[in-house]
Amino acid sequence: EIHHLKDWTWILKTLYDEEDINIYFSGSSSIDMFRKGADLSRRAIIKELKPASFREFLNIKKGFSFSKLSLEKILKNKNIGIERIKAFEYLKEYYSRGGMLYEGEFFEDAVVNSIRKIIEEDLRTIREVDESVVNTAYKLLYSLAATPPGEISYADFSNGLSVSKTMIKNLIDDFSKSGIITRIYPCGRGINMARKMPKIYFPFPLRKVLSSIALSPIDIGVLREEFFINHVGNCCYIKGKRGERTPDFYLEGKLFEVGGKSKSRMQKADYYVVDSVKRENNKLPLFLFGFLY
Repeated sequence: EIHHLKDWTWILKTLYDEEDINIYFSGSSSIDMFRKGADLSRRAIIKELKPASFREFLNIKKGFSFSKLSLEKILKNKNIGIERIKAFEYLKEYYSRGGMLYEGEFFEDAVVNSIRKIIEEDLRTIREVDESVVNTAYKLLYSLAATPPGEISYADFSNGLSVSKTMIKNLIDDFSKSGIITRIYPCGRGINMARKMPKIYFPFPLRKVLSSIALSPIDIGVLREEFFINHVGNCCYIKGKRGERTPDFYLEGKLFEVGGKSKSRMQKADYYVVDSVKRENNKLPLFLFGFLY
């Protein structure tokens, strides 16, 4: 937990420069691990440990030994999912208990404790945080978990929580840096795209846990999109005109629509990623994307 040391980047820089040793270090605060300090860019390789993928969940918790799949194989190899069909039955369990590999009946408590540490400790490393900010952060987080990704509005949250839009934007930015949420922006170029309202997704199982505590229902469609986003990584969403039916996401030159197995082709996507074990033409099983890492 090196981020608890004051001036830890300077300590590492000095050790590296003055001693003939290899140094391995870790910290649980992604906010602090990636913030600026001493220049470690030519000295250290910092890697993010992402939440456990569906593949890792299956291998660690269920005793399988599945290998990774490339996106190209998922898109092109028609027989790629045959030996993995048995994994499909664990998809809903992953929605609720995947991502973080905690054990036992106090699973939700462990997840909440992780969130509490981020809000009440890690955020203090980048800004002044008093009790009112902490309370607002919790309220905003529960509100985000209860709101479909495409219906996020800075103004609505500002009015609902009686704080400024600037505070809402800052907290959402902090949540993103800490790994509590993932922001997906509309496709386009330039700084103006980054200023537009993103869709906000959670790593598993945060939305399930937060919604369970707040007694707010979750649309299964949100969890499907979240599964896709969490595994494919860098992509953007298609922002159409009001009332226009467009595909969900753009990734590596292809358009993807995510939904149930009866999803229609009205959105004119290149691939339809659906809750099914069967591959039919350009309809792909959603669970296969859980093997990307």
